[in-house]
Amino acid sequence: MKATLPGFGFRTMRWMLAAFWLLASLPAIAHDFRVLVFSKTAGFRHDSIPAGIAAIQQLGAENDLDVFATEDSAQFAPANLALFDAVVFLSTTGNVLDAAQKTAFEQFIQSGRGWVGVHSASDTEQTWPWYGQLVGAYLRDHHAIQPGTVLALDRAHPSTAPLPERWVHTDEWYNFQTNPRGTVHVLATLDESTVVGGLMGHDHPIAWCREFDGGRTWYTAMGHTASTFSEPEFRAHLLGGIRWAAGQAAGDAGATVHSRYEKIVLDDGVNDPMALEVAADGRVFFVERGGKVKVYSPVTQATTLVSTLPVFTGFEDGLLGLALDPAFTTNGWLYLYYSPVGVTPENVLSRFTISGTALVPASEIVLLRVATDRTDGRHSGGGMEFGPGGNLHLAIGDNTHPGASDGYAPIDERPGRSAWDAQKSAANTNNFNGKILRIHPEPDGTYTIPAGNLFPPGTPLTRPEIFVMGCRNPFRIAVDQLTGAVFWGDVGPDAGDAHAARGPHGYDELNLAQTPGNYGWPYLIANNQPYRDYDFATGVSGPAFNPAALSNNSPNNTGAPTLPPARGAVLWYPYGASLDFPAIAAGSNRTAMAGAVYRHNPSLLSDVAF
Repeated sequence: MKATLPGFGFRTMRWMLAAFWLLASLPAIAHDFRVLVFSKTAGFRHDSIPAGIAAIQQLGAENDLDVFATEDSAQFAPANLALFDAVVFLSTTGNVLDAAQKTAFEQFIQSGRGWVGVHSASDTEQTWPWYGQLVGAYLRDHHAIQPGTVLALDRAHPSTAPLPERWVHTDEWYNFQTNPRGTVHVLATLDESTVVGGLMGHDHPIAWCREFDGGRTWYTAMGHTASTFSEPEFRAHLLGGIRWAAGQAAGDAGATVHSRYEKIVLDDGVNDPMALEVAADGRVFFVERGGKVKVYSPVTQATTLVSTLPVFTGFEDGLLGLALDPAFTTNGWLYLYYSPVGVTPENVLSRFTISGTALVPASEIVLLRVATDRTDGRHSGGGMEFGPGGNLHLAIGDNTHPGASDGYAPIDERPGRSAWDAQKSAANTNNFNGKILRIHPEPDGTYTIPAGNLFPPGTPLTRPEIFVMGCRNPFRIAVDQLTGAVFWGDVGPDAGDAHAARGPHGYDELNLAQTPGNYGWPYLIANNQPYRDYDFATGVSGPAFNPAALSNNSPNNTGAPTLPPARGAVLWYPYGASLDFPAIAAGSNRTAMAGAVYRHNPSLLSDVAF
C-alpha cells in the first residue's frame, strides 16, 4: 500500500514537488511577469533552439521578464503552469504532451493566460484539434532558406509596430495547410513575389494572434536560423508577441476575425444601391439609383420607403448622392443629388425635409444645378459628404463619352465632338463636371463659398465652388472630419496596354486632396503618367503633356487656358493582372471607391470601436 498525504494522491504530491522545484529555479527577484519556454521536440529538431532560449532570456533580463526554459513536459501540471503568465513553444515538433498534460495546458489558457508559438510550433500536435485552433494553422511544407519580404500589416500591435512596413528577412518560409485569416488576426504576411516556393498566393499570413478559449495566442512562422534570434527586428517582434500574450501590452486581436463582425441586412430587395448615411439616432438612410429613398430603423429592425423621386436613369444618371445635414437631428434636412425627369438635361443638388418616415416633396430647395449631356454623355459621379465647418462636398463625373478614344485620353477637338472631349469639362475651370465641389449650405437654401477653394471668388473664367478639378469619375468620396482632407476613388479608362503614340494603359486611382488641386484628367493619369496630344482628325500624336505646365486650348473650353499644375494619385492599379496587385485577377470587375475615414478615440467606451 502506498502512503499518501490525507486528501492528496501521489500525482498531486509530484505536481507540488515539481512546482516547488520550478519556483526555486526561478530568479530570486520577481519581475513584472513570467514565461515558460518549452522546446521539446518529437520530430525534427532545430539547431536554433539554444539561440532562441538565450535570446528570450536576454530579453527577459532587459524587460522585467522572468524566463524559465525546459524540455520536460512533466512541467505541464496545473501547479507549475499557475506560476506563469505565458508559455512559449519554441520550435517544438511532434506530439510532446500526454493526455493529462494537455488537460493542464488547456486549463492554463482557459484561465486567461497566454501562448506564444515560434516557427515549428505549427508542426506540433497535429492530431490534437484544440491545439490546432490554438495555433491557427498547421505547417504544410517549406522550401529553401531564402530572403523574403514580410509585410507588417498591423502598425499598432506591439509585435509588428517595431517592424518596417516591408521587412526583408531571411528565413525558412512556411506554407500552411489552411489560411488562418478569418479565425485569427493577421499581423504580417509574406510577399510571395519575393520568394521561391510560396503556395498560398497573395494572402500568405506569416504572423498572427487571437483571443482563444479565454486566453491569448500569438504565433510567428519565423525563427528557423540561429542568426534570426540576433536580429534586432525579430527580437522586437518576438518580445512584443510575448508581452501581448502575457497580458503586459495592449493590441487588437480581432480586426481580421470574421466572428467579430455582425452583418445586418437593411434590405434584401435593393436595386442599384448608391449611397448610405447613418443618423445620430442609429437610423440608416440609403438610396437607389431608380429614385427610391429608404430608411432602416434599428428599433423596429425594418426598412421603410421614404420616397420615390421621378428620375432620369439613362446612361449613369439617376438618384446618385445622399448626405444628412450636420444638424439633421434637429432640422431633418437631407440632401440628394439626382437627375430630374424633364426637358432640361441637368442634375441637381437639392435639400429636402424628412418628417417622421416621410420625405416632404414640397420642401425641396434646389441649391445647385449641373448641366449634363443626356445624348452622348457618361460619368455622373454623385458622391457627397459633409466635412468640417459644415462644408458639403459633391463629386461630379466628367460627362464625357469614352467610347471613341480607345481607352486613352478623350480629347477629340473635331467639330461636333464635344461629347468626346473631356477638356470641355474635367479640364475646364468654368465647368462643374469632372470636379469635386465644396460649398457651405445656408439655412435659407442658398450656399456660400468657403475660404480656400481652388479659385478665389472673382477669378476670371473659373467657378469658385471648385475644390478639386481634373477628375474622370470620382464616384464616391470621403472626408476626414478632423483635417478636412478629401479622399476619392476615380474610375479610370479601359486601355489594356500602354501605347507609344497615345499614352499609358488604364488605371483606377485612389486620390487624396489635403488642399485644393488639379488631378490632371484628361491629360494625365495615375502618378502623373502623361497622355500625348493626339489629333483625332489626322491621327498624329503631339508631345506628351507636362504635369507642371498644362494648358487647355480646346475649342470646347470655356474656362481659363492655363491650368494649375497637376498632382498624381496616392495609389493606382491597372485593369488586368498586375504584379503590384496580384489579388486582382485578370478580367475581374472592380471600381475604385473611397471608404469612410476612421479615427480611433481611446477614451470612447465602446465594445465595437476598432
